[in-house]
Amino acid sequence: KLSGEPGVGFASSDATKAIEEIAAEVLPEGYTVAWAGTTYQEKKIENEGNYTTLYAAIFVFLILAALYESWSIPMAVIISIPFAIFGAALAVYLRGLEADIYFQVGLITLVGLSAKNAILIVEFAMDKLKSGMTL
Repeated sequence: KLSGEPGVGFASSDATKAIEEIAAEVLPEGYTVAWAGTTYQEKKIENEGNYTTLYAAIFVFLILAALYESWSIPMAVIISIPFAIFGAALAVYLRGLEADIYFQVGLITLVGLSAKNAILIVEFAMDKLKSGMTL
């Protein structure tokens, strides 16, 4: 059994990745690394954060569908969300940062803010259509 902590300035994912790389080079055929504790939990749920963003988008769509009593009007709002997510992901990629839990929470916030902005635009357009303005 081997235990340790990442050095100052390194994330636990950096230490995990380094151990996996070294183990792949050093360990004999048939031997693997088994994780325990916090690292085991991190490895177990490392891809579930992507689902959280998808669930947030679906949740926003369903709330808007109930608000507008329509399935088509919320689509105008939902269309804005991929652009916001793409912009955030591109910024993180260009800066060389990790898509950690803080990034995922930020994405959920960004989904809400971009939906709010799109809701205001859709409401404004609906008011203008009701007042007689044409497309």
